[in-house]
Amino acid sequence: MRNTRAPAVVDEWLQARVDSGLEWPKIRALIQTPDIADIASHTIKPEGLRHMYDRARYLKQTRVTKPGKKDPDVFKSLTLWKHELVKKNWRTFTNIIDSDQFIFAFQSKWQLDMCRDHGRAMIMLDATHNSVTNLFLSDGKKISLYTFMIRDPVVGKGLPIAWAFTASAAEEPLSSVLAWLRQSMVFKPLAVMSDCALAITNAVKSTYFDHPGQTPHHYWCLFHVLKAFKAQTKTYLRHRADEAFDEFRWIVYLTSNPGPRFVKFWLRWRAVSRGFATYVRKQWASRIQHWAIFFRVTAHQGVHTNNYTEAWHKVLKTHYIPPPERKRIDELVSILTSNVEPDFRWAHIKAGEGFVGQTTNKFQQRAKTLGESYCRDSLQTLGIRVAQKFDHFVIDSFKNPTWISYTVKIDKSSAAHKGRLASCTCGHFTRCGSACKHMYYLAREHGMLVVEAVQPITGTQDLPIQLDDIDSDVEVLQTGVAVQHNNLTLQSHRFNHPSTQYQHTDTTGKRSLEVPAISNNSPASKRQRCRRSALTSPIPPVQPLTRPLLSDDIFTGPTVSRSETAGGPNLNYEQVEDKDRICLNRRAEVSSRAALKQIIDLMKTKQNRAEFALSASPNRMQEFVNTVHIILNTIEASCPGIDLTPKCNMDAVANAVMMNRREVDGLIEDLQRLGWDFLKKVVKLLEEPNNRMRLVGGLTCQEMSEHRERCFDVLGILEEHVAAAGRKKQQRWG
Repeated sequence: MRNTRAPAVVDEWLQARVDSGLEWPKIRALIQTPDIADIASHTIKPEGLRHMYDRARYLKQTRVTKPGKKDPDVFKSLTLWKHELVKKNWRTFTNIIDSDQFIFAFQSKWQLDMCRDHGRAMIMLDATHNSVTNLFLSDGKKISLYTFMIRDPVVGKGLPIAWAFTASAAEEPLSSVLAWLRQSMVFKPLAVMSDCALAITNAVKSTYFDHPGQTPHHYWCLFHVLKAFKAQTKTYLRHRADEAFDEFRWIVYLTSNPGPRFVKFWLRWRAVSRGFATYVRKQWASRIQHWAIFFRVTAHQGVHTNNYTEAWHKVLKTHYIPPPERKRIDELVSILTSNVEPDFRWAHIKAGEGFVGQTTNKFQQRAKTLGESYCRDSLQTLGIRVAQKFDHFVIDSFKNPTWISYTVKIDKSSAAHKGRLASCTCGHFTRCGSACKHMYYLAREHGMLVVEAVQPITGTQDLPIQLDDIDSDVEVLQTGVAVQHNNLTLQSHRFNHPSTQYQHTDTTGKRSLEVPAISNNSPASKRQRCRRSALTSPIPPVQPLTRPLLSDDIFTGPTVSRSETAGGPNLNYEQVEDKDRICLNRRAEVSSRAALKQIIDLMKTKQNRAEFALSASPNRMQEFVNTVHIILNTIEASCPGIDLTPKCNMDAVANAVMMNRREVDGLIEDLQRLGWDFLKKVVKLLEEPNNRMRLVGGLTCQEMSEHRERCFDVLGILEEHVAAAGRKKQQRWG
């Protein structure tokens, strides 16, 4: 049989198989089916004898994949792509010229809508290289692909909201692209996340220079920060590189003001290497607000790295443009617009309709695990009430159900079948913009999605915020310090000058705390990190928060009459059956002993105690002693025949600002020694099983919960100041 063109019916059959998505091995199996081979003879010649692979491959490239090369000339092809994208309602920003000012940026209408709906908290950007062939530009200029991403709260993963090709990684082209993106937004994002490239830092600053009070905070990816710092420590310090890196990493993750500790770090290593000290001063000292966790005051949603963009780059280079092949830039534009954008859109639709589950990062998983550990029976036992209204839920605080209620908003604007929980008035969501345990509990019970709605910038973000208290009922006024030493200056513009004591009162009903001032004359002073007042003193008399009216028929737990409590107002304590109370108290007691064991393991080491005394301020050490003293008194009060250990006089702490360095160090050591003695008494009492049984049986559920919280708060203080404990806590969320 002569090798002629295949009949039209055969070619149409082959086209249909290719259009259906079959690969060549499946098509070949259909062609070479045994049934056709059985009827073949010298007079009947099957069409399958033809060489049809080349035709199938051609059809796959021309019919399945949209051709990206609209013209042999790259610049003409990109111009044609621009016109086609504009016709399809894509936004474009281009400068298609053969120079280092080359720009080709594009964004679909759906991406713009997603940015406006879910991009208020943070925009992440990063560049990847070698994604396209770099032969069409003169002088060997390389093309960089910038991806602008947000976290899609519906899916729980990163979502590209724009792409931009540039011929230079300098500040000018990136500033132009950022200005173009800014024009399409009806808001300013709270924060921008990137690596520590100064070109990106300067571009962000120049884009929002006309709004100094509302400029987005620029956070550097902690992975890139630590990677860059570690490389320089190996260059300057060699065999002592790990020691310097561990100390710097501890400073990065400090939740108290890192300024004083950073100055100590700089002074210490300046004596070892002048070159290293110069590098630290120039690269990191003046940019501390970009890399220190303490200054991440916006709704960060647990994102402290650029892992979302890094993950996207890996997917792009392994799934859409697998190596070693490199596409022309117009071909990659075709892939991004025809394949990538629809894939992300369909993933969003599937998650929104409940066909696939939502994804959580490590930071969110903590709150989700905690929220889903509760059930209706446990809420009823603890007296936690839940009420559903038209557009919100009202739920009692899990820690203080008789004092505080929170409102969880339901998003009614979405046309999706599954309901969406948008926000909560608790402290965790207010600080982090990330879903809390209340939202995850309600989402599981009512079959809803958790889709966080973060508010845009409405004013200046002045005060740093604590990151670790998930369900606090206290708002704290926090102050900072300015530290100066020769030519090293660290001062944050976010702080008011702390010259007097401040009283912060919130009209929402939260308790107010007095935060002692910190003198800026003492480099070793640190910002007092205040927690709930129950840690430092008995609960002061406060008025109960105004609770929204709840209907009795939708309470999840019964209520009883209010009882007068010593030193406080008339509070409504829920009655819990004795058997359930003992069970709950026993679990809390085991948990508190686990925390105490970790505390003892840390404090029994002389090196850890010395490090604790070196890094803690007098106010911080006083908090440590007071908290341990309350723990000790709680246990002593439940043991008959044991006198309560009196509280020691610590008036000297208030005068610490007038002491010299030696006197302050002596005061801190005395306070630490006192707290260590209290801890030894606690351990000695709890060694007796009978004392543990009396503690479990003598406390209410609320009292035992507060006892457990105090134990973990003491552990938190040590983890903050002792590097041996801090290393276990330093994870990169996101």
